[in-house]
Amino acid sequence: MAGPLAVHGFFILSGYVISLVSSEIYHNGWRGKYYFLANRITRVWPTYLVCLLVSLGCIYATGFTARRYHHALFLPISPYGWLVQFSIVGLSGFHAPFPTRLLPPAWSLSTELAYYFVIGVVTGKSKFLTTAGFFLAMLVAAAMWLRPLSFASSYFSVYGPALVFFTGSMFYHYRASFEKLRLTNPWILVGLANIVLYAAEDLKNYLPLFHYVAVCCLGYIIMCLHLEFPGRKPSPFDQFLADVTYPVFLLHWPIAAAVCYYGFGDYHLGLNVFVPSLLFSLAAGGLIVFAVEMPCKKLRSYFRRRAMS
Repeated sequence: MAGPLAVHGFFILSGYVISLVSSEIYHNGWRGKYYFLANRITRVWPTYLVCLLVSLGCIYATGFTARRYHHALFLPISPYGWLVQFSIVGLSGFHAPFPTRLLPPAWSLSTELAYYFVIGVVTGKSKFLTTAGFFLAMLVAAAMWLRPLSFASSYFSVYGPALVFFTGSMFYHYRASFEKLRLTNPWILVGLANIVLYAAEDLKNYLPLFHYVAVCCLGYIIMCLHLEFPGRKPSPFDQFLADVTYPVFLLHWPIAAAVCYYGFGDYHLGLNVFVPSLLFSLAAGGLIVFAVEMPCKKLRSYFRRRAMS
């Protein structure tokens, strides 16, 4: 459950941040929406496309056997399959991710893009629409829990994480109310989140509910830290770590497949695979940050200035 919890933790952070920037930076009508989408496009696609090429190189270097390491790592067999890889849109579905993903974690980008539009363009600025979206997402989640759908069906679907995204958005719009309830030390909730999540492992029928409670704990921590350090600027090293996480997140599967192929050959998991895979992923991610992300960051700064002018 650690992986899904981390992904949903990112989704709840994303819901919070999308609402924040759409309300405070890109709030100038359609002009703001245009520059918001332009900002997100330059954040997601340039690095993604470079990572896609690296993954193709890894698949080729393994003699096209990378699928032995991850079931999605093989070449598409149709023009539509290639289109989905480059467009990102369609990598997450209604019940399962697209079967071929040259970058296996990219299904979450497809889901993220859907909520960039829903929250960033439609609901993010409006407290009323956000609240309505939250209660609609609760109904969808309740239907999934009561049916019940498998965890994978809700986790990988476009609509499954709706409650998590809108919870993050609600944290932003109701932050003043939550600030009054803020704990002196919100990190106490880290322990609570783990207790709630892992104590529920045997309660399989209720696991989605307990998972959501744990994610809410993470969202509350995020909100408390943002309220406590609203104007704090990250150090250059902090900023680099923030930038490099995106390419490392995308590349770790194909690079690990290449490490296994050249170093071990049996595609097993362990520290002797994890450590070199991490080092190569960090090296590749660092190069991509300097060559791709930093120039794009200047363009995104331009979009923000234009949106606020």
